[in-house]
Amino acid sequence: MGAYSEISAICVFNAQTIPAGGYITSDVIDLGLAQNGYFAIEPTISSVGGCAVTLTYLVSISGVTFLTPTSASNIITGMSETSGPSSNGVDVYTFTPELGKQMKIRATDVSGATASVIVGWLAVS
Repeated sequence: MGAYSEISAICVFNAQTIPAGGYITSDVIDLGLAQNGYFAIEPTISSVGGCAVTLTYLVSISGVTFLTPTSASNIITGMSETSGPSSNGVDVYTFTPELGKQMKIRATDVSGATASVIVGWLAVS
């Protein structure tokens, strides 16, 4: 019989606006929640006029300095309000961050054309 593994769901963005050409960063996420090292994010993107959102992560070992490691890759590149399997701006993406004590998620508008709104849920196990 396998060991019990809890999955935590954390709202990292709650209908927050990403300015055109700008970014927003989530609050600190305790990586102690990651018992097995599994991560998935479910963003919902909405916009009027077309947007392109990139999600990245920042990690910290010290709990003071947060950065995107050199070896990291984007979680999502260029997601829009018409992305996803139903073309409605909703999808699920898995990723594996480098080892650290804490993490933040950054949402960046790379279109520069219009602001967008993001709701994002992170699942951690």
